[in-house]
Amino acid sequence: MERYPKAMKQGEPAKLWMNILLSRSNMEKSLKEVASYNGGEALIVDHEGKWLVGALPQEKMTFDHVLRLLHLDDKAESGSGIGRFIIDNQSYVYAYESSSLLGATLVAYVPESSFLGPIRWYTRLYILLAGTSLLVVLIFSVWLYNLVHKPMLRLTGAFRKLEKGSFNTLLSYDRKDEFHYLYQQFNRMSSRLEELINEAYEHEMRLNRAELKQLQAQINPHFLYNIFFLLNRIIKLEDMENAKRLTKYLGQFFRFITRNKEDEVQLKEEMAHIEAYIGIQSIRFGSKLSVQMEKISVGAESTLVPRLILQPIVENAFEYGLEDHPHKGILEIYWELQKDSLCLHVEDNGESLTDAMLDKLVSGLQGRATEGETTGILNIHRRIQLKFGSEYGLSVRRSHLGGLHVIVRLPSWLENQKEE
Repeated sequence: MERYPKAMKQGEPAKLWMNILLSRSNMEKSLKEVASYNGGEALIVDHEGKWLVGALPQEKMTFDHVLRLLHLDDKAESGSGIGRFIIDNQSYVYAYESSSLLGATLVAYVPESSFLGPIRWYTRLYILLAGTSLLVVLIFSVWLYNLVHKPMLRLTGAFRKLEKGSFNTLLSYDRKDEFHYLYQQFNRMSSRLEELINEAYEHEMRLNRAELKQLQAQINPHFLYNIFFLLNRIIKLEDMENAKRLTKYLGQFFRFITRNKEDEVQLKEEMAHIEAYIGIQSIRFGSKLSVQMEKISVGAESTLVPRLILQPIVENAFEYGLEDHPHKGILEIYWELQKDSLCLHVEDNGESLTDAMLDKLVSGLQGRATEGETTGILNIHRRIQLKFGSEYGLSVRRSHLGGLHVIVRLPSWLENQKEE
């Protein structure tokens, strides 16, 4: 409502009044058009709480309650904004626009569930899809594991067993796919490999047995001639004690050499044979030979070893190191216990061993010898490895005496007791 003129004396009537009447129903209708989204409503409220047009969130609400609920008493002077209120556990979101000229605020509000509902639905749908995808991936992973990974693990495990020497591993497979073919070929390969290894092992055994028989039958003629000349000289000198000792040692020596039935003997028998051989050489060389031979341990005496694993080594020491020694020949034989191994050491002070000869012998023991290059030492090395495994055998180096140092590595009798 407005009057004209504005500036008039007190009590003087206005010459013109203008009244504007607004239809409440039309205003409410217009307010409904303002907030027409999914149950939304709009209202205009006076800042002083004198009047209100539009739909209230709840019937019979007071103006003060509406102002406090919408926080309009604090924001009357601000232009616009958004907020949130809760009535009876139901959330609403509202937006407002204030007019300082009118002294009122236009408020549009809508239930939170009306526009967050689709978002929540999509959230649930996303969770459902994610869970379904995870389940599908899990099922596919299990299927792929059973189809590919599990058969591959079985095949890998079978190869590991085969690598350790277990040739009785056979694989069975029900499906008619590529793994069925692989398993069949693995079974054939395993069987064939076992046949080939057995054939090679038997061939190696026959070869080593033949070499052993040849070694037993082979008596160094030079050694034999020297012994008979020595015996003849002793008899001429009527040295009956040495003659008896020599013939005793010769009897023991040839009895052991010509006994062809056993391929293996106890270590004490092998050592007794070496004592007989050294006894012969001691009579022959006399004061020009010094031999230190350590007695083997009682516990190790019954260890079974291939025949003639020490005599070729000791014979090699005499032939190449001690026979033509310009001074006094020294031979040391002793034993040593190392972890799971019994090591027999044979050392001499021969002066004819060159570095080239030593390198050649080391190469032969390490498997780098040329074909056809077989000596008594290499034969012993092969027979020990065939009997006990690749971690045993012979190794050589230069002795602290200056000649050759041969180490014969055998399984410890303590380890044999553990296995028993």
